[in-house]
Amino acid sequence: MTGSGFLSDEIEAQGARGNVRAGTTLYLLDAGTGAVHDSHDVGDNGSKSHFKNALQADPTATGQPGSRSVNQLFIGDVEGQLWRFDITETAGSAFLGLPLKSYDAQQYHPLFASLALINVGGPIQHIFLATGMDIVPAAMREEQYRFIGLRDDASKAKTASKEFQFNLVRQSGAGGDERPTPSPAVAADGVFYTTTTEFPDDPCRCFESALYTLSYDGNAAYGAGTGGTKVKKGKTKGKKTTQSVTVWEGRSTAPFVADQHLYFNVGDDLRVLGDPDDYNNGVTSQGVRVTSWREIRR
Repeated sequence: MTGSGFLSDEIEAQGARGNVRAGTTLYLLDAGTGAVHDSHDVGDNGSKSHFKNALQADPTATGQPGSRSVNQLFIGDVEGQLWRFDITETAGSAFLGLPLKSYDAQQYHPLFASLALINVGGPIQHIFLATGMDIVPAAMREEQYRFIGLRDDASKAKTASKEFQFNLVRQSGAGGDERPTPSPAVAADGVFYTTTTEFPDDPCRCFESALYTLSYDGNAAYGAGTGGTKVKKGKTKGKKTTQSVTVWEGRSTAPFVADQHLYFNVGDDLRVLGDPDDYNNGVTSQGVRVTSWREIRR
């Protein structure tokens, strides 16, 4: 399952392409042969002009509780729309249902990366996403980026309801320009986000990274001192309170959960949160699954 990725206007307009639009199609491929089982184009909303639309994000797949089969996936586009696809299988071939727009974060809130899902029983999916990205240039930003929590009923063809929205800091001076590393992680009863804050008015100041912990409804997941973590700062949006642990210097990576611990990198340091005496809980050998691969140039 993969989106087609971004293709620039200049390349798309080349004569040999025959005016074929690219970048907005989800593909369902055979893992063994590469054959296309099915595909759907989510289109480009003509009323949104901030970015040329593309399915750049990694899709997030899910299935029924207790099942090993995938029957749904979610993927965001750079116009801020979150799409839901049903997946069916017939006679050895897989098929995609028509795309359902599950949520629209609007054009200034692009969805660049995968999201986090949790199912606590039944058809309800709790969905957590971040808009924007920490490497988007300040000149291309029009609004504060956000953490968003959604509640989606997988059994119904209707849009998801919003559980919470938390706006990140974007201001001149000491407040800085805070942007998310856009893939959150879920562990136990909390969802974790990391951010990087730059200070355009103070170019000699180091970047700062923060780890946020939220409950599924957007409240603070952990109080001060819980689990040995020190709450550094809190912010409010309406009646919701979001807390982060200590702020570090440096740019952060997205968080990742494995073996009851939370891992993420800040600058040159790997940060690990969890019980230092509680590891190796897997009953089978642990493997590594590659979900995304991109070229990196230095």
